[in-house]
Amino acid sequence: MQLIKLHSGHLGKFTLSLHWMNLGNQPVEILIEDVYLLVVPSPQTNVDPDEEERRAQSAKAERLENAELLHMRGQAEISHGTIESRISGRFLAR
Repeated sequence: MQLIKLHSGHLGKFTLSLHWMNLGNQPVEILIEDVYLLVVPSPQTNVDPDEEERRAQSAKAERLENAELLHMRGQAEISHGTIESRISGRFLAR
């Protein structure tokens, strides 16, 4: 189901930066500047309220999962940094 239709658009600048020799080990950078999109509601929009509710719940669950993963990663980095400082402190004390 298509809710919107792209009427017109403009892309000012698109830059793709990648390292061919190290493609698997280096990040690919994409820079997009000056984007203009004019979208209009699709004339064939038949919105199913149940489907919209399922989509909203799915999006909410995904955001919650991502937030939990970021929180867990932050906690792991904090505890990892604490362990590193304890170990380096022991080496310095000797």
